Amino acid sequence: MAKIRFEDLLLVYRNAAFATGSGDDEAVVTVTDPKIVALLTRVETEEYAVIETGVTLLDDLAKVQLGAAVKVRLETPRTGFGVLARTIDGLIKSLGGRRKEPRNYFLVDSRYEAGAPDPPELVQRYRKMLEIIDLLAHAATLVDETRSALIFVKDGQFEVPYLFDAADLRGLDVMEADRLLAQFADELHQDQKHAILFETVVELCRGQPRDTRFKFILRSLKDAADKVAGGYKLFIMGETVVAVPVHPSCCSLARHWWGRLRSGRSNAKFQPQDRDSEGRKGGRLATDGRRYAGAALACR
Repeated sequence: MAKIRFEDLLLVYRNAAFATGSGDDEAVVTVTDPKIVALLTRVETEEYAVIETGVTLLDDLAKVQLGAAVKVRLETPRTGFGVLARTIDGLIKSLGGRRKEPRNYFLVDSRYEAGAPDPPELVQRYRKMLEIIDLLAHAATLVDETRSALIFVKDGQFEVPYLFDAADLRGLDVMEADRLLAQFADELHQDQKHAILFETVVELCRGQPRDTRFKFILRSLKDAADKVAGGYKLFIMGETVVAVPVHPSCCSLARHWWGRLRSGRSNAKFQPQDRDSEGRKGGRLATDGRRYAGAALACR
């Protein structure tokens, strides 16, 4: 006997008129394909098939023929098999649904199935939310997926439960989310960027109640994007030029070379030098041997 696949269930879902109200597990399925006949026959005759699929035939098996409309009960399939959700909230609450989009699912209200083109707006926003959570997870010290919580360890343990629902998806500032995500698109300096995001999250959420921290981050995406951009800019400046204190007599020459650097007329980079022959902290030009130019920032 062939194994039942989620694709077989999709045939049933696509041809089902779902009930609303108290009996919302019930539906009327129009039998449009021999595969539907085969599936309903198996759930009626094989006990494990009901557990696997969540489908129960409520009409007599003899009624299951091509062109017929039969009553069924459609419940959530076995965990790991796929998800049948009435709304996006049902999808979010599915096992692991706050961390990763399920591979197989069907949304009743929008009649959307996983992998189909033209996803509804809420599905697009759901995917964007998962991108934000994944980014925060890379910045966090640990991720506790059993409790849906990001853990940041700094002066103790700092938790951010990533709890959200459809209302949060509707309120998500997609433009600012994209601006934050775009800063991590380049593989360069990923560790440093995540470290900056770590500090940003801790700073933003300081003083916020545990269970509202994630929602506060969502409301503060613009601030988060600004802080990460500013922190990374400072990091890049520190990588490019190192400010080193020098003796005042060096300032004139240092300003000269700083001007050349700013105008692009020199490819020099400056490196720190511990001390000169007189014991003063100083600097040296790394590319062509001219001294004291590393003092440029100190003399501005």
